[in-house]
Amino acid sequence: GQYRGGDGTRRVLRFLEDVDCAILSSHRTLPPAGLAGGGNGEVGCTEVRRTDASLEELVPCDQVRVMAGESVVVTSPTSGGYLRED
Repeated sequence: GQYRGGDGTRRVLRFLEDVDCAILSSHRTLPPAGLAGGGNGEVGCTEVRRTDASLEELVPCDQVRVMAGESVVVTSPTSGGYLRED
């Protein structure tokens, strides 16, 4: 589209002690739609980075045990574009 959507955000949360972590998120399988002919955005994802450097992708509504020193990486979806017609 004429006006593109945003870039999204990546947040890394590293835990200093063992925790139970829950995520309730959207736009993980279907991208946010563009408006007035603009292109769709991109889906987001949530991952757990384990101490052995492996990544475990979570489903949109999930709960997981995270150990001290591990991280949760949340990448937000980007918004869709907008095509302005004058």
